[in-house]
Amino acid sequence: MLPFIKNVIDGVRIDRISDYTFSKKNLTSVQIPNGVTYIESHVFYNNQLTDVRIPKTTLVYDYACDHDVRILHQ
Repeated sequence: MLPFIKNVIDGVRIDRISDYTFSKKNLTSVQIPNGVTYIESHVFYNNQLTDVRIPKTTLVYDYACDHDVRILHQ
């Protein structure tokens, strides 16, 4: 099972993931929920990721991940 990022935390809707939020967290895989519309710079840098699964409608900054990480729009 993939780690799943919640789209509502403490009643607040999460629609954007800010710079460096998940950098250096030793993540191996991630699935972004529907409702997240934008992923900013270096969000997933310096992890153990091979791919990041995101909704088709999510915009991703060019440098959100390390260069060898695949972004899979689902």
